[in-house]
Amino acid sequence: KVEEAEEMLEKALSAGTKCMVAFENRWNPSVLKAKEEIDGGKIGHILALNGSLSDTLFVPLNMISWSARTTCGWFLLSHLLDLAYFLLGKRATSVYASGTKRFLKKLGVDTYDYIHVIVKYEDGSSGLFESAWCLPKAFPNIYDFRFSVYGEKGLLRIDLSYQMVETVTEEKYLWPQSLSVECNAKLICYPGFMLEKFIETIKYDEVPQPSFEDGLQNTRLLDAIHRSLVSSKEEKL
Repeated sequence: KVEEAEEMLEKALSAGTKCMVAFENRWNPSVLKAKEEIDGGKIGHILALNGSLSDTLFVPLNMISWSARTTCGWFLLSHLLDLAYFLLGKRATSVYASGTKRFLKKLGVDTYDYIHVIVKYEDGSSGLFESAWCLPKAFPNIYDFRFSVYGEKGLLRIDLSYQMVETVTEEKYLWPQSLSVECNAKLICYPGFMLEKFIETIKYDEVPQPSFEDGLQNTRLLDAIHRSLVSSKEEKL
């Protein structure tokens, strides 16, 4: 996978193609507020990060047909790892991972139920991240997404699971709901903000962010995570 990502980057650069990696949480208002607090020095130097992004069984069993050919790492941890890089601004240097293949395998999908990861960064900070594909289908949301940043002066907690809008009718109860709404004939949502920014980079000949290089680094980190799952050892990047 790393070799394929490197080949994609090489061909994109040689063709002069503008590419943006769809790490849409960089446009999420909650994440942007957290970054503003961090960059403003509100919690001081970052010591550690902790994140959890998991899906219900609906995703590996019903939503995607190729779940046995991937993992919750490739599918979910990629977003946690980019979020950590976006907020911390430091590259990873090593990783240790562990995981379990049991429940989903019994259900006919040979992939990891969950993966735990410890990442060390170049400034000495560390991150503890986890992703799972075994939340019960009765969970009120298809995903559970939480992130914490520990600093010398304080703590930031981001909860991206609860969308703050509840609708209760005589027939049903809806929570949480996506905050994608139409305003002034435009779709207001952070994936939409991401797309608008990409269009602007083409229009004004800017360098797209997240860059293809960010995506390649993310792929290298995920590759090291999956090597660690097999070796049961810390893997260097």
